[in-house]
Amino acid sequence: MNFADECKSKVNLFYTKDSFGLCLAECISSLFYIHTFFLPYFFIIFAEDKLHAVMGRMKFVYVSYAMFLHKGMSA
Repeated sequence: MNFADECKSKVNLFYTKDSFGLCLAECISSLFYIHTFFLPYFFIIFAEDKLHAVMGRMKFVYVSYAMFLHKGMSA
């Protein structure tokens, strides 16, 4: 499994599991770790943090690379 497929599977978990925040955080931290291999274009994902649902509808902004989205989602 290459890097794009691994991140794609984690992003799929992000949309289907309650623990999506952890999956996306792992993927983004991996992307920032190897950021020198990607073009510096950014995209923003707005997501509800279900772990803090009792505190109300909170929104978090996840910033990562557009190159990941293009490669990961089209793989």
